[in-house]
Amino acid sequence: MTPSLLSVLAFLMGFTPPLSIAAASAAWLLFALVWLVRLFSGSETLTFKTTPLDKPILAFLAAWLISALFGLAPLDSLRELPSQLRFVIFYLLLWVSGGRYVSAAVKGYFWGVGVAVGYGFLQFGLSRLVLPETQAAWLSTLGEKTVRYLFPAVGRVHGSVHPLTFAEMLLPGLFFAVVVYLNSARWRDRALRFIGVMAIGIVLLLTQSRGPWLGALLGLFLIAVFHPKRLWLTPPMLLLAAMMFLSPALSSRAATLTEKHTDQSTVTRVVLWQDGLYVAKRHWLSGAGPDQLRNATERYRTEKKFPPNPYGFESDMHNQYLQHLAERGVIGLAALLWLMGVPLWKSWAVYRRERKDLPGNTEGAAVSLALLACFSSFFVVNLTERAFDDAEVALVFWLMAALTASKTEEKIPAAQHFPVEPQNS
Repeated sequence: MTPSLLSVLAFLMGFTPPLSIAAASAAWLLFALVWLVRLFSGSETLTFKTTPLDKPILAFLAAWLISALFGLAPLDSLRELPSQLRFVIFYLLLWVSGGRYVSAAVKGYFWGVGVAVGYGFLQFGLSRLVLPETQAAWLSTLGEKTVRYLFPAVGRVHGSVHPLTFAEMLLPGLFFAVVVYLNSARWRDRALRFIGVMAIGIVLLLTQSRGPWLGALLGLFLIAVFHPKRLWLTPPMLLLAAMMFLSPALSSRAATLTEKHTDQSTVTRVVLWQDGLYVAKRHWLSGAGPDQLRNATERYRTEKKFPPNPYGFESDMHNQYLQHLAERGVIGLAALLWLMGVPLWKSWAVYRRERKDLPGNTEGAAVSLALLACFSSFFVVNLTERAFDDAEVALVFWLMAALTASKTEEKIPAAQHFPVEPQNS
């Protein structure tokens, strides 16, 4: 066992979340196991170092424990503890060999996004090549699960997960691709990176996921505001906008953003949010308890003022903030906002420190600007989904948080994660 094996496993930790949560879990568990073996054999050391997220993580766990102990069913809530420990990946990346493997994991994520984008195009292409009237004849031989992986779900590209989850995992890749494209000095490189930006953008549109669309708009807006070569964003943005408005499926999907009384998914979300507020008002301090919204729904369903809860959504408010407010009260919501806000603030701090070099010979400002877009968009996508509770998305969040923490106290060396050429004079 050599350090190169840890590099491979770190790469897989980043590569696998956009493709398979089972493979991602196996990758980080193997990474931890190999490191422990090396640690006890004397070949590795444990490098403790404080991070900007230590206190928010501790507060997040404390709020979870309080809400679990004082909730509707403490024992049931306590069984959910493992799902709250995904931040272990954050510390693994930062503490093993002093953070040496963060860059390998980040590179793995970028490669994973590339494969996921190709997978998305494959799904879309198959849906067009295999005519609906001929699908049933031969697809039945493949099995339902295989067909689900090969073809879009209700016309939406989704990779191997839900379309929303798939889109949320593409967002950091999109923002990094954009800053690389904007930082290009040579026409050939800019053209190639333009293709990369367009590929991710097209697949993001094909997911027909409105929350990630809004998150992408915010992230791209921030990049346009703070990057000096913002005008180069015009060509890809115009092409993607044209694709959306010329496609009946995409334009009609975008139109539902304003149809809160007629679009079924929007109507469902509004009712769920009313349910969440109803529960939160009755458990405002520490909440009903983690994973106890179903019990709370059953308790209050017979009350006259309780909104009609859509069947099958009793435990999912489709809003991360309302979910935490109802389950963990104001204490839990405050802890969540602190935890999500610190990486955003730190990425902004790094950007302010490094922005004199953008564009230039170092990539400090480029990385921090992409991270600023990532964490800003993360706040948006959690308005209509529970992205933070999605295992795949959470792994990407903690990976980006590790990258942010590793760059908070030091200048970022040139060409560590992706190439940025010197600008022509």
